[in-house]
Amino acid sequence: MQTNQPDRLLRIEEIITGKSRLIPLSRTAFYAAINRGELPKPKKIGRTSVWPESELRAAIAALPGGGSAEVSVS
Repeated sequence: MQTNQPDRLLRIEEIITGKSRLIPLSRTAFYAAINRGELPKPKKIGRTSVWPESELRAAIAALPGGGSAEVSVS
């Protein structure tokens, strides 16, 4: 039986810092990748930026190398 769990919303700290980070980038490089269209734009909850985990994982998987390569930092 499949359950419909809501998508987890991640803040930037959960995405780029700590042991469980999804993307090994600095904050500046992370936002540059968003501006280049390599990563999804954030959703806003009040003044807080969040990203649905499924959207981030899909964008990472769509990167060259299937997400095994890092996002370009140029």
